Amino acid sequence: MNPVYRQFTGFVKAVYFKPGSVRKVWVGPYQGITFKIAPQMRSRMRIFYTYYEKNINQRLEQIVARDQVVYDVGAHIGLHVLFIAKYLKQSGHIYAFEAWQENYDVLCENIQLNPALAPYITAVPKAVAETEGIVEFVQGTSGDGSHHISKADEKSTITVEAVTLDSFWKNQQNNGRVDLMIMDIEGAELPALKGASELIRTCRPVVIVEPHGRHRRDALIEWFKPFDYEAEDIDQNHVFFSPRKA
Repeated sequence: MNPVYRQFTGFVKAVYFKPGSVRKVWVGPYQGITFKIAPQMRSRMRIFYTYYEKNINQRLEQIVARDQVVYDVGAHIGLHVLFIAKYLKQSGHIYAFEAWQENYDVLCENIQLNPALAPYITAVPKAVAETEGIVEFVQGTSGDGSHHISKADEKSTITVEAVTLDSFWKNQQNNGRVDLMIMDIEGAELPALKGASELIRTCRPVVIVEPHGRHRRDALIEWFKPFDYEAEDIDQNHVFFSPRKA
């Protein structure tokens, strides 16, 4: 890298993108969206000029439409949430589920920093699981996006309230409609989807999942078959599930 360019980019990061500052995206697919430069943004600064997850973002550009109801499960700090809200064009609604408190706080800040989009987003400070109740959560070791419901061999960090998507859906005013679900909850996707069986059977939403492993991907594909869904690998990490057309 050219030393002058390295010095310039270092200056930009230290001054313009100073931690705690608030910055609007001026170019690229996130253009017009404002974010807080929180610690969780350190490895995600590319959103200020390009896609966050290119294949997912481009698929969302194709399928998100006005008036849709969207569930983002594992919303983290809202990168996908705000991207989707931009394409809803001040219509529909997004429910953003994030159980880890530090991530949830930044998610809420980022939503409020975008007043034109905020009325169409509801942040939900709960985990999503197969059954309702209190679940144990563990702090992930590979970054702030890897916190998850603890497995049998893991020591929990905190306890959080969990909800099933079926019960949440039934309690909403728009009961009977969910158009799109996007889910990344560090390997707990299948149990969460099992808790959404009635929603999926009734609403037939498109579902984008990051399975976290080939064996989990295969299990998800098998689980969706009785619902008459097709599966498509978007990339190495994400699967696109869509109801078969009659």
